[in-house]
Amino acid sequence: MRRVLLGFFVTVTFAQKPAIDPAKVLDLTYPFDGKTIYWPTAKSFQWKKDTWGISPGGYWLAMGSYAASEHGGTHLDAPLHFSEGKWSVDEIPLNNVANLDKVPEMGATLISLPMKIRGGSGGPVRILAVLP
Repeated sequence: MRRVLLGFFVTVTFAQKPAIDPAKVLDLTYPFDGKTIYWPTAKSFQWKKDTWGISPGGYWLAMGSYAASEHGGTHLDAPLHFSEGKWSVDEIPLNNVANLDKVPEMGATLISLPMKIRGGSGGPVRILAVLP
């Protein structure tokens, strides 16, 4: 098996302020760490620093590795999770959101960014609520 590491850097410059006010964004996502709750029989979150410091080339380099079960922390459950032959994570529309009690009654625009694990029965998801 051959492994390829792809990376990119993006710099964005706005001529004017972005349309979304950061003060009106609620992050409904729980962080992933050693305290993250997982399915009882699942592997818990693991993270380690692979490279963290000045590289042999003289520049700063910070890189880490993580591993975790699909079903932990803030995540999306696909129908495949409990029903054979049903939609996997990459096949379904976004519809399983937690922490909605933090969204005010006036409503908000939800942005949900799941990790699209092809064929997966679940996966981590980042959910933001943009307040009016």
